[in-house]
Amino acid sequence: GRLLDGWWKAKTAYFPPANPCANNRVGVQPFAIKEMHQAVLSHPTIAQMLSPARTRVALLVRRKKTIGRHVLNQDEVLAKMQELLSGWSIQVFSDYPTLPGVEDICRMFYTADMIVGPHGAGFANLVCARAGVPLVEFQQKDHSWDYQLLALKLGMPYVGVPTSIGHYDAGMVDMRKVEKALQRALLALPPPPGQSGPTAAPSLPPPSSATAAAATAGAAIATRTPGAVAHLGQSSAGL
Repeated sequence: GRLLDGWWKAKTAYFPPANPCANNRVGVQPFAIKEMHQAVLSHPTIAQMLSPARTRVALLVRRKKTIGRHVLNQDEVLAKMQELLSGWSIQVFSDYPTLPGVEDICRMFYTADMIVGPHGAGFANLVCARAGVPLVEFQQKDHSWDYQLLALKLGMPYVGVPTSIGHYDAGMVDMRKVEKALQRALLALPPPPGQSGPTAAPSLPPPSSATAAAATAGAAIATRTPGAVAHLGQSSAGL
C-alpha cells in the first residue's frame, strides 16, 4: 500500500519528523544523499551494467496510474526524442500496468545517458543515476524544487521545462519547449560510455533569490563550474 495516499489503522505508529515539500527549497541533506548515492553505485552489480560499446540510452518517465501530472501528449514527446536522439535507445519507465522491480528500476536510471519526464516521485530514483547525466523535468504549474535540488546535489545538469499542468491535473507540454530542452540537454551530455567522466556531485549553496528568479522566469539549466559549484543560469533559449 501507499502510506501517503491511504488510510491506515495501527495500535502504535512510528514516523520521522516531517518537513514541507522540498524542505523549504533546501532539499535533502547533501551529506545524506551523497552517502546514499555512493552506497548504491558501489554495489558489485552496478559496475557491470555499462559496456564501452553500448548504445546511448534516453529514459522517458511516464506517469499514468499515479494521480496528477499526466502528460497527455506523451506520444509526441516520445516521437520528438526519437527524432532528435537518432541512434539512441529510448526506454520508457512507467507505473503502468505495474512498476518494475527495484533492481530493474535502478538499472534503468543508472544506464540512462539522459532522463526526461514530468515532476513526480519517480525522480526519487535519480539516486541510481550517474553524475553528469542531464535531467529534463516538465515542471508543474507551481514549480516544486524537489528534483531540481536533488539533481544538482547529485551532480546532474538540470533543464526545466515550464508547463501549465497542476499538481493533480493532466495536460499538454509545449513541444517547442521540449525540443529546445532536449537540445540543451544534448550539450550537457556526459562522456561516451567507457570514457572517464564526472564521478562526484558538486557542492550546492542554499537557493538564492537569483536562483528562484531563474526558475520562475523560464527554463533553467544547471551547470558545473571548474570550482565544482553547481548553479543555475537562465536558459538563453527562452524555453
